[in-house]
Amino acid sequence: MRASEALPNHFTLPMIVASCAELELVNCGRSIHGLVSKLGIFSDNSAVGSSFVYMYSKCGVLEEAHGVFDEILFRDVVAWTALVIGCVQNGESKMGLECLREMNRIGGDVERPNFRTLEGGFQACGNLGDLLAGRCLHGLVVKTGMGYSQVVQSSLLSMYSKCGNPEEAHRSFCEVVKKDLISWTAMISAYLRMERATECFGMFWEMLVSGIYPDGIVISCMLSSFSNSMRVFEGKAFHGLIIRRGYILDQLVQNALLSMYCKFGFLKLAEKLFGRVNEQNFEAWNLMVSGYRKMGLILKCIELFREMQYLGIE
Repeated sequence: MRASEALPNHFTLPMIVASCAELELVNCGRSIHGLVSKLGIFSDNSAVGSSFVYMYSKCGVLEEAHGVFDEILFRDVVAWTALVIGCVQNGESKMGLECLREMNRIGGDVERPNFRTLEGGFQACGNLGDLLAGRCLHGLVVKTGMGYSQVVQSSLLSMYSKCGNPEEAHRSFCEVVKKDLISWTAMISAYLRMERATECFGMFWEMLVSGIYPDGIVISCMLSSFSNSMRVFEGKAFHGLIIRRGYILDQLVQNALLSMYCKFGFLKLAEKLFGRVNEQNFEAWNLMVSGYRKMGLILKCIELFREMQYLGIE
C-alpha cells in the first residue's frame, strides 16, 4: 500500500495497528504512529487514537498509551475502554478504576461505559479486593440496565469471588441466565477461598448435572479444597472419580494431586504421581521437596534438591 503511494485512512489504520498489537510489534506500531502524526489524521479521530492506546497497552508500554490518550481531542467510550482495560492488564488496577471514575464523572453520551468498560472495572475491583468500589460499580450496572450482559454478569461474579464475599457471589451467580464454565469456576473458587469444601463439592455436582464438563482449573480447585480442609477420604474418592470419568489430567491437575497427597502425608502415593510428571514441571519438584521436609525426611529432601540442581531446575 505504501509502495504504491496510497495513504492509509481512519478505516485501514485501526486494523493495521490492531495487528501490531496482537503480534506485540511495538516498534512497528511506533513507526505507524509517526506516519499518522505526520499525516495529521490522529488527534481528531477517536478510532485511530483508540487503536494506538490499545496497541501500546497490549505491548506493555502503558506510559505511551497514556500519552496517546492525552492527545485524542474527542474521547469516546472506545478510547476510555482501551485505557481502562490497558491499565488493568498491565497491573495498574487502581489507575484503571481512577480512569473509570473520571469517565463516569464526565458523563456524556459518548463517554458512557459499555459492558467491556465495566468488565475492566470489575476486574480491577477484584484484583484490588476493593469490595466497596465493586458494589458502587454494581449499582451503576443496575442503574444503566446493563446487568443483562453475560460478560457483565460473569465479571460481577468473579469480582465478588475475588473479594472473598461468597454470599454476594452466589446471588450474582443465580442471576446469570446462561451459566458457562467460567461462571461455575468463579463460584467454586469463591468457596475455595473461604475454605468451604462442602459448598465447593455441592457446586461441582450441580455443574455436572447442568451438563458442563470440568476443565483442569475446576478439578484443581476441587483438589485444593479437599487438601486445605484435610478431607482425606473425600480427596482420595475424588481422585478415583477423575480416573473413572477420564477427566483431564494436565499439569495443573497433576500438581494439585501431588500437593494434596503431600499435605495428607501420603508420600508413597505422591512419589508414584511424581514419577509420572514431566521433568520440566518445576512446581512438582518443589512440591515434592516440600512434602519430604514436612514429614521430616531431610535426606530425601537433600537428595531431590541435588537432583534438581543437576538438571538445572530452580
